[in-house]
Amino acid sequence: MELRFVRSLAGHDKDEIYYVLKEEGDYFFLVNGKNKTLDRAKRKKKKHSQIIKNLPEEVTKLFETETFNDELIKRSIKTYLRRLECQKQM
Repeated sequence: MELRFVRSLAGHDKDEIYYVLKEEGDYFFLVNGKNKTLDRAKRKKKKHSQIIKNLPEEVTKLFETETFNDELIKRSIKTYLRRLECQKQM
């Protein structure tokens, strides 16, 4: 399974970061570990989402070493956002 994160481009969740659980046709099924969990994934059109390329190494290492669950997804999104903030400050 390919590790992919997306940023929401439209809707009430605009600019939120999600993990792509699966994709079917024109839709992504997205989770964030908080209100959108593995058993309650959000369905969102692909055209309203932007795939995040070049994930930091810290995020990809989490998925290699940890058990896949909501807590891992939540922690990986936090790690990604923290890393993004650090890059903006430079």
